[in-house]
Amino acid sequence: MPLTNTPLDNIIYIPDRLMSMFDIIFQHALTVVIAPSGSGKTVTVQEYLKRSTTTCINKYWYTAFGESLNKVWKRLCSVFAKIDNKTSDSLRALGSPVRENLSEIAELMQEICCDSPTVLVIDNYHLIQSDAPYELITALSQHGNDNLHIVVITQQLNDDLPVPLSAPYITKLDASHFLFNEKEVATYFKLYGFNLTVYEIKQAMDHTSGWISAIRLQVLHYQLTGELGKEPSIERLLFTTIWKPMSSADQMLLASLSLFSSINTKQIAIMLDTAKLSEHIVKLLSDLVFVSYDVHGQSCIVHNILQEFLQDRFNEYSKERKKLLYFRAGKAQLLVQEFFLALYFFSLSEDYDAVLSVPLRNNDLIGQNGNDIDAVLEKIFTECPKEKLSKYPDIFLVFALEQYVRGKKSSFEVCCKIIEEVLQIYENNDEINMKKIRGEYYFLYSYTAFNDISKMNKFQRLALADLGGQSDLFDFKHSFTPVSPSVLYQYWRDVGNLSNEIALLEKCMSDYFTLTGGHCMGSPTLMKAEAALYSGRLSIAETLCYKSIYLATTKQQDTVCLGADFILARIALLRGDAERYGTCLSELHDRMKTGKENALPIAYDLCRVWLMLCIGETKNLPSWIMKEKSILNYVYGQHASFAMLLYAKLLLITKEFNKLFGISELLLEKAESIPIQLAKVYYLIYLACAKAMIGSEEEAAKYLLKALSIALPDEIYLPFAEHGLWLESLLKKVKTKVSDAEGLHCIIDMCAKQKSGILKIKKNLNEVKNTLTLREFEIVQLAKQGKTNKEIAKALFISPETVKMALKNIFYKLNIHSRHELSYVIHL
Repeated sequence: MPLTNTPLDNIIYIPDRLMSMFDIIFQHALTVVIAPSGSGKTVTVQEYLKRSTTTCINKYWYTAFGESLNKVWKRLCSVFAKIDNKTSDSLRALGSPVRENLSEIAELMQEICCDSPTVLVIDNYHLIQSDAPYELITALSQHGNDNLHIVVITQQLNDDLPVPLSAPYITKLDASHFLFNEKEVATYFKLYGFNLTVYEIKQAMDHTSGWISAIRLQVLHYQLTGELGKEPSIERLLFTTIWKPMSSADQMLLASLSLFSSINTKQIAIMLDTAKLSEHIVKLLSDLVFVSYDVHGQSCIVHNILQEFLQDRFNEYSKERKKLLYFRAGKAQLLVQEFFLALYFFSLSEDYDAVLSVPLRNNDLIGQNGNDIDAVLEKIFTECPKEKLSKYPDIFLVFALEQYVRGKKSSFEVCCKIIEEVLQIYENNDEINMKKIRGEYYFLYSYTAFNDISKMNKFQRLALADLGGQSDLFDFKHSFTPVSPSVLYQYWRDVGNLSNEIALLEKCMSDYFTLTGGHCMGSPTLMKAEAALYSGRLSIAETLCYKSIYLATTKQQDTVCLGADFILARIALLRGDAERYGTCLSELHDRMKTGKENALPIAYDLCRVWLMLCIGETKNLPSWIMKEKSILNYVYGQHASFAMLLYAKLLLITKEFNKLFGISELLLEKAESIPIQLAKVYYLIYLACAKAMIGSEEEAAKYLLKALSIALPDEIYLPFAEHGLWLESLLKKVKTKVSDAEGLHCIIDMCAKQKSGILKIKKNLNEVKNTLTLREFEIVQLAKQGKTNKEIAKALFISPETVKMALKNIFYKLNIHSRHELSYVIHL
């Protein structure tokens, strides 16, 4: 970042003291370089790597620009691909890093193959929109490969959380390391030909506190005026040394750049309303302090210090001037197909024809901040002239879909009203575009009929009549992928009508498959498999699972396959088949790692938690299942109710009865309003178990009988068997009050099977555990704590290669395939 009109503008001064500190990079798996904006972090790391005496280093650099987390992860995985393509593919398949898949990321990092010295730098890490930024750093540091060294350059992430330094493989360089002392300040000035007096050096230190950005501005001020700036304020120095000497046209250009995290030359030309950049503009951007202009790469990045200053200057412009620049910014974002940002800037310009004509698609809203989406919509609803709204119905289809998924009922209904008004205006118009809009609207509206199969299909048939084929509005890997791994949970609606609902789903789904290109293929068969499982017809359930997997695989429907794997695991539990149960767990895990659907990690977690709770395991559950708020933040739409079902069971197992009683009424009401019969059965069973455990047998019997009245007509027996530990004696006591004696007998028989099956699996696991040697047992304990092979080796005074071979042997003995499975397959 050179100084304006300075003959020595290419000189970069980094004190030897600071340069030597960076040798620590090669001593740790990950180095966090954390300091405020303008401390010289990026330049120092660049120069250190450039001057490094270590030969044959592979150097890879990723810079974040504030993109959505989804885009960040894809770009970062592309960088990892240069190191290890296989691990990169696995990391990409996991989807964006969220708190709940960090253990998977850590595990994959331990598998990374890096055969030669490599440094990977992640710059501007603070711009990565992660919900667990420190935890992600920890996960990335888990690789344990002596050849790989990751450097994270960041500003402070969260004042409440320290950078994780508890692990020996992470180290930190902070702001204190970057502050210049008096000798270094004097040397820096001398490089530009200025020999400061002792008094001036002291004055420079007083005004800059050794902060390089302030020192650089003081050098510029000294060059222009012959003296040090008397204002210690960085903003004042920027004003006097950069802003004030500029023409008003150059000032406007620079102020407009504050709207962008990064910008290319074609976008800059749009901001200037010109065809190409003049030599004057190229020189201006090349020479400016705190602007990184890449002539060859045709890109420009404004440093945060200058950007914040320029944002304040931008805000001083008149409303009309700002609207003009917002409009140009919208056009600039259209150029690079950042459609939501284009729409955002157009909305600020108040040009609503431009706003509503942005070719927005549902994919463009993935990863966008929900508050930003709401703000844009609110502005459109309240400020856009009504006559304009009816000209652009397509964009409201996209917004309606997003708002429905996010549970924003009010704005969803406003979008629908706008679309309906358009359709009324053109009611008798058979023009192709209007038919398409009407068809897409019918399809969108079909989802609001959840879970009424007939009503949903009515709208789908109307949609098909207008569209004539597949919808192109929806991203079926995002918004409407059913994250609940149970089709029966979603579509068992009426008591005593389950077999008819299965037949209806089978009949109606053909229209849905046509509209979606096969989304959820295999789900009707999966619902039949579940019904067979719940009634105890295990062989039929197993056969239908494999049929469902085959059908789903033809259309790459990974969530349906996951649901089938989930049923197979539950069958193995009932049979007490420990080997098959372990295989099913591995297949669930592999499906999640290799599948392409965005919701797979959520669906996998739901299956995993269900199975863990079935055998009474509560120690290694994902953190999001522990609180109502985190559940609702993590699992969207109607499917949050499935996760709440697991949360309620967790409360039962941990004997938090008062909390369970407190939320159960609300959860039952919600299940009733949809309705979801399976949820009602489980909640009533939980209440019956809880009441029985506290000695209120009369109330327990009342809840149990109500659950039986819902379940028995459709032969839903398994939920009672899964809670036989608490219900077995109570079931025998209510025997005379149940009219379906045969059904009750099936339940009692299934209780015995479930209890026996779980005992067999636990016994098998204990037997396998006992086959481990003492050294293998120690390795398992450390591996479960998240330690790398290198750390385990250090703790046990053995080689990392010995640890690696031991883990392979442990996996073989336990019939598992990864470290991750240690946390829930075996209880050591």
